[in-house]
Amino acid sequence: MRRKMIGWLCLFLWLTGCGTATTYAASVQTVNGQAPTGTAEAVSVASAEGGAVTPTVSVTTTPDASATPGTTVTSEATGTTTPSAASSGCNSATTVVAGSSTDMMVDVDPQMAKGVTTRTYRLHVPVDYQPQQPLPLLLAFHGLGSNAQEIESYSNFSQLADKEHFIVVYPQGLHDMNGRTFWDSYSPTTEGVDEIAFVNKVIDDVEQKLCVDSNRVYATGFSNGALMTGMLACRLANRIAAIATLAGNFFDNQGTCNPGRPMAILNEHGSADDVIPYAAQQQPTQQPGVQDWLQQWAKLDACPKPPVALPQSATETALQWLDCAGGVSIVHYRIDGEKHTWPQELSKEQTDVTIWHFLNHYTLPQP
Repeated sequence: MRRKMIGWLCLFLWLTGCGTATTYAASVQTVNGQAPTGTAEAVSVASAEGGAVTPTVSVTTTPDASATPGTTVTSEATGTTTPSAASSGCNSATTVVAGSSTDMMVDVDPQMAKGVTTRTYRLHVPVDYQPQQPLPLLLAFHGLGSNAQEIESYSNFSQLADKEHFIVVYPQGLHDMNGRTFWDSYSPTTEGVDEIAFVNKVIDDVEQKLCVDSNRVYATGFSNGALMTGMLACRLANRIAAIATLAGNFFDNQGTCNPGRPMAILNEHGSADDVIPYAAQQQPTQQPGVQDWLQQWAKLDACPKPPVALPQSATETALQWLDCAGGVSIVHYRIDGEKHTWPQELSKEQTDVTIWHFLNHYTLPQP
């Protein structure tokens, strides 16, 4: 009898076992864009080689693509639970086709948008979208002179979203005084565009149309889009749970950045970037070096120790700040010899996968 019971138990455990992990190997396409200085530059891809050490993420959650409104996400770092914050679009019918990308429009104040009354963003809804299941939302910002369609193409986020169950938005920048698409973010030569108001409008619009987990909204960007992402970390930390920046230019945070809470950050930059140098710049505008900017964030995040170096490969090194306030961490990838490119790989995984796996560990803290 005892053997029979054990046999039935083994069969039950086998039938209800955990699924296996999936490795993503979709290609990253090369597209033409422009560098944040206005110089024409290809947004190419670069590959890292060799063994890698995966940085430790301080806050781990248990995302569930099949979660229904009210589902909680557990933070192993604090032992607390974060309720899934279902947006107003949950359980509502939508005209957006699952598995597709669509250009959307929001109304804006022309006085804060260079005279235009509407602005656009590109929306990708994952193929298995269900209106009763709150999903994370990722905002991905293009670089100077580029557009929403281009970053969708080379970032691979839409394909990954279909596999890992999240919504992607690619906001579209306006044209600057030189006719290039741009993000008017933290620049001492601002053109008067209220980008924060635009991003708020976009998030509101998506949350009204679709079922979004408002506690899991993230931002990433390349080049000038990375600068925009950094600005959101400072000024919209009440809605953005974590950020990832690639090949970005940043202005000094000291005295100007007040997020009001610790912010988790993944950052990547090539040591040979000839458009936005790795080191500090004095001309045409004063900008901190990449590690200077990260040290400022480490101070804002109250990280108590210097970063730990994690060898990745012969050409890639990771630095990680640990034990920061709120359970967040800061991870920096430096790729030796890399120029102004979207890297094909980070930490031995495709870049979009590494970014998403970092961001998706974090949720907005509860009041």
